[in-house]
Amino acid sequence: MNKYKWLSFIIISILLVGRVTIAEEEDDEPVPSSLYGPNDHITILHSNNFNKKIYNQRKVFFVEFFASWCGSCIGYAETYKQLAKQLLKWKHIVEIAAVDCADSQNLQLCREHNVEAFPTLKYFKYMSANANDGIEYRGNAHNLNGVPLDIAGFVYNDWVYQKPVEWPSFQTSDNYVRLEDILPTIPSVTSLLAVIVENNPAKVAWAEMIAFANDRRIHIVQIQHNNPIAQQFGIIGTSESSRLLILKKDQSTPLYISKEHDTWLQMQDKINEYIAQFPVIDASESNKDGVLHEKSDVNVPVTWSQFEVQMMDIITALRHMLLAEIPRKSVIKGENLRALKLWVHAMKKYVPGTIPIRKLLYRLNQWINNISTELTSEQWTHRIKTIQDQLGQPLPSASNYMACRGSKAHFRGFPCGIWTLIHAMSVQAYQIEKDKI
Repeated sequence: MNKYKWLSFIIISILLVGRVTIAEEEDDEPVPSSLYGPNDHITILHSNNFNKKIYNQRKVFFVEFFASWCGSCIGYAETYKQLAKQLLKWKHIVEIAAVDCADSQNLQLCREHNVEAFPTLKYFKYMSANANDGIEYRGNAHNLNGVPLDIAGFVYNDWVYQKPVEWPSFQTSDNYVRLEDILPTIPSVTSLLAVIVENNPAKVAWAEMIAFANDRRIHIVQIQHNNPIAQQFGIIGTSESSRLLILKKDQSTPLYISKEHDTWLQMQDKINEYIAQFPVIDASESNKDGVLHEKSDVNVPVTWSQFEVQMMDIITALRHMLLAEIPRKSVIKGENLRALKLWVHAMKKYVPGTIPIRKLLYRLNQWINNISTELTSEQWTHRIKTIQDQLGQPLPSASNYMACRGSKAHFRGFPCGIWTLIHAMSVQAYQIEKDKI
């Protein structure tokens, strides 16, 4: 460390000592040990509880490392309290916390987390294991509209890579999905549907999904601006805008359509206003329709329209094949690798689907052609997830078979879906290659 850096440390130390002394002389009171109290909805962390509360937890944490003597921290405290109050409905997924680095017992803790300035804000992901999992927040910490949306973006990334079973699905509805496709999928105990029209990254939609994840009175989905539902209700807007539609489950006409520039908090307030008209649903009641319900012998109604070729079945089967079946082998080489290359090439040419799906297969084909000797399951899975991220998650996060849904939950599904995929590919191949026969 050169002499100028040492000089900087000396000057800063003198200024800090001077500030504390002045505060004690003018106020005739000791500097407070903390800026937050029990009614501020902020979890107070210290060296004795930090690891237990933050690590290996099935939620995420947004933590302020502050010093109670720090003028910037004192000035920021009210903003942080407002943030915690705004995110009260998020507490089952996001917890707001703080550490006072001026407390001598926390010096080593703050050193471990490389806190060099106050206040420092860090995001700790789902199931964080150590200090390295803390991501420093570098956005505008005073923007009470922007910070929650940035946190929602962090939460979404956690969902993409870890898929916590306790969390809602943040999957964007496919561009061809219509309102009549969504309404039948809503649990019977749920009364309202919220459709958020927002292009990816859909931070407003993710924020509302987090806020109402445990409220069974409303079901929230996200669509993009080019979805037929948006066009149906005249939502044109800019690609950066977000709009909210609220509908009763049994009606196709919206009860409410938000203004173009409403914030996520205004949308949350409006959702709260509408769900207040319905009684709170007990968790045990809502589980009657849960996908994890042990009794799987419930009959699924069958209609002849189920036997039409459904694009959702093709995409769901494609997802299962790419992320579950192919990487079952830890190492793919030799004849298996050559066969996989041929299969990926065939899918690139003949699988019908949306532009993002076709781009995914095109990029996968380009990548695998450069693999010469062997391919591990980890490499394969990582590549799929990378392309998924680049294209906005075109593959669904969970199974959602339609025509391939059996009369019982354990019937049909993937075998039917893969048959449908191959059938669709053969039809597509004939259409493309018929003039060459």
